[in-house]
Amino acid sequence: MDDPLELLSLNSFQRFILYQKLPSKYNLDPQKTLSISKTNQTGLRLQFMNSQEILARNVEGEKTWENNIDEQVGFRKVIDKLVETKKPIVGHNCFLDLAHLVHKFIEPLPTSLEEFKKTLVDNFGPICDTKYIANASGQFASLETLGLSSTSLQDLTECFKTLAVPLDFGKRKKNEGNEVFHDAGYDSLCTGHVFLGLVSRMRKDGLREAVNSFLDGTHDLSGRLYVMNSDFSYINLTGPELIPDRSCICHLSGFPAQSLTLQIQKSLEQAGFPLTGTTVYWINQNSAFVRFASGENAKIAKDVDEILIDGCGCMIMMYDDWRKSRLENSASIPEKRKSMDFV
Repeated sequence: MDDPLELLSLNSFQRFILYQKLPSKYNLDPQKTLSISKTNQTGLRLQFMNSQEILARNVEGEKTWENNIDEQVGFRKVIDKLVETKKPIVGHNCFLDLAHLVHKFIEPLPTSLEEFKKTLVDNFGPICDTKYIANASGQFASLETLGLSSTSLQDLTECFKTLAVPLDFGKRKKNEGNEVFHDAGYDSLCTGHVFLGLVSRMRKDGLREAVNSFLDGTHDLSGRLYVMNSDFSYINLTGPELIPDRSCICHLSGFPAQSLTLQIQKSLEQAGFPLTGTTVYWINQNSAFVRFASGENAKIAKDVDEILIDGCGCMIMMYDDWRKSRLENSASIPEKRKSMDFV
């Protein structure tokens, strides 16, 4: 094999000329072929090679290409292994994480909660949410006596550091010496510790048996996902949902984007709605849910055509009426334009 000649910093026209002209001019020796290959975005390597050398180079190139593809697959391998083995998944407040997991690695998010639950159950093993476990069945009340102020991952981690739980809370993380929450590796470590800490406090039998009851999906608190800012207590992956009473909720829409909660409350009061015990839950900049103290207060919406908010006429409907209207409208929307329906 002759020594290569490397040409650096060629423009596209120069590279075009070399590719077009050099082979016809220099490939005269049947035993050798002029090989032209790229060294980078702008450089070329010229080298005379025989057929065996060209074959070896092509084999090496294919191997490099396969290695690059394998490297680019990356975390996909972990997801595929989880799907294949149905190993249990333990997360903390992991509903949104699971939605991203499905959307990025399994399929586009389905259009209903039931379809989403089926996708999770069909593809993955038992799922445990430590946020839900910590809030369920009086767990938080018992942990409050230990000084726990919330069920955030950071607070739970600190709480279980002080308990007589046989866990090693050594600082194994990317930035050694600094506790970096919201770093994927460290959060995973802490979630595992919190899971074992919670199970250890709840167990009636041995720790191994208690852990297994969660990880095999047989425990009552397994397969339930904590939901933030919702009147759902949790999402039940393996059974029907407990639908909350929404007779005291109305849907308000059509107000200007610059409207404030105080303006909405004042307009509701002027329209005859009692404000005591009333809460506004924003959906987006132009719509919101309004929870009244009672269903009787919400029924006033049936007699109100519109509410004037910041100079705009806005529509208010009882939740059941709004829900029915929304389902009727969604029937005419193309499937690909529908969004996941949790309400």
